[in-house]
Amino acid sequence: MTYDLALLFLSFLFYSFCGWLFEVIYCSLKEGRLINRGFLNGPYCPIYGAGAIAAVILFGDVRNPIALFFASACTCTVMEYATSYAMERIFHARWWDYSEEPFQFHGYICLRFSVLWGLGTVFMIRIVHPIVRGYVGLIPFVLGRWVLVFLYLTLLVDFVSSVMTAHKLSRELRELGKISERIRAVSDLLSQRIGEDSIRASEELTRQRAAAKQRFARLQKRAEHTKFFGTGRLLNAFPSLRPNGHAELLEELRERLKGKNH
Repeated sequence: MTYDLALLFLSFLFYSFCGWLFEVIYCSLKEGRLINRGFLNGPYCPIYGAGAIAAVILFGDVRNPIALFFASACTCTVMEYATSYAMERIFHARWWDYSEEPFQFHGYICLRFSVLWGLGTVFMIRIVHPIVRGYVGLIPFVLGRWVLVFLYLTLLVDFVSSVMTAHKLSRELRELGKISERIRAVSDLLSQRIGEDSIRASEELTRQRAAAKQRFARLQKRAEHTKFFGTGRLLNAFPSLRPNGHAELLEELRERLKGKNH
């Protein structure tokens, strides 16, 4: 298989897998438990694949290792910032947060990981990619084509499924937040009413609390039954996931799930 385009497509998948492996090892050691890291269900983190391919295309011919380090570190950092910013705007949640790290910017990026991106890219371009290119060249074209079709179809299905899961979680939390706000409003109203108005407010408060309890129980049950694929896995993959509103609801869900696991 000698086509450069096929090399890039296969390399993207390979480096996405390597990124996932790095994230799993790093986050599992940090949290003290096994974490299937990444937005997608499968063993790949596309941001790593995209960063690697961008570096290969843009800086593959750079001979000076220092120039290669700074150029790739800046490129990967910009990509990480753009990805984090876009995901927060789309899903109304912060998926990772470097606010506690020194030399961070808006919690999206930090110096420590920028250095790691630079070092990793130098190692990848100088050591790993020539080996990958050699092995890809040995794959028969027809076999490689069908392997690519299968892997990218799997990736597409996983991507669509993960986006739908994240949107559903975001929507559920927003709806629970609205119910919580109505409960507070009715509670405030109840303290100011007397007679029949008080009875109606009390009945409305009971209805809203029942609705909140039912919806929360449904979300908890779904998370409990999707530990490996879906909502439960997503919550486990991003321990610092924080919605832009009503973060206390997600924390309560995490506490309940933690209690179930003990």
